[in-house]
Amino acid sequence: MNKEEVLKKRLDECNANTESIVEFVKKKIKGECEILVYISHFEGLGNKDSDFDVYVLSQKKYDNLVEMVKLENIKCDIEYWSYDDIKKLVDEIHCMDFVRIKALKKMTTAISIYHGDDKMDELLVLLNSVDIDEMAYMYFKSILNAEYDDAVKMFKNKEWIACHSCCYRAVNAWLATVNQKNNFGNMNLKWANKIFVDHNGFDTGLLDDYLNTFVYVNISKENLPQKVEDMMCFLGDNKNSTLF
Repeated sequence: MNKEEVLKKRLDECNANTESIVEFVKKKIKGECEILVYISHFEGLGNKDSDFDVYVLSQKKYDNLVEMVKLENIKCDIEYWSYDDIKKLVDEIHCMDFVRIKALKKMTTAISIYHGDDKMDELLVLLNSVDIDEMAYMYFKSILNAEYDDAVKMFKNKEWIACHSCCYRAVNAWLATVNQKNNFGNMNLKWANKIFVDHNGFDTGLLDDYLNTFVYVNISKENLPQKVEDMMCFLGDNKNSTLF
């Protein structure tokens, strides 16, 4: 299904429609705007409790930038973005800030449910002027390297619990990086392992090793050092090999 069909199916499940979103926004916005909607279902994720992320683009700046509302039977997180806001977002995207990258990633994945006049086209061009997938990849790669470096330090000092935490954060960043490189990136780390597993580890041959090292594992006080060592070995062997 294309995104329009996915959105319609999701709205039908909620017994709702896009008109309620457009009507709510148009009552608040003076002048033309572009209304974008993002749902996790566009990427084969999400569930019946997932929210609708609504992005309202306009030339004018609004004081109330974010609000959470329930329209009909859907929960909407609505963000208002002016031209200046978007330009600043694009200009500063190389700061590798998670919030900026996540916002731009969602907006470029979203679909329009209301298109204003031709002035809105300029905003859409600006949004799509950044290679957001490459930026997301570089962001998660930097997190992976930082967490792995911390894990190495903790391991050397036999700080097993701290090292264990670093390993899990590192492997989630590794998963996100591999997913991103295989064109299935998502900025929510909660979905990283699901994407990797659902795509059979992208034929890297590492799926079973990942599951047996990080998921299907029983950890006790006695075996923690060995389990952490197994995690460190996995990360050391694979943190670079499947990314390029």
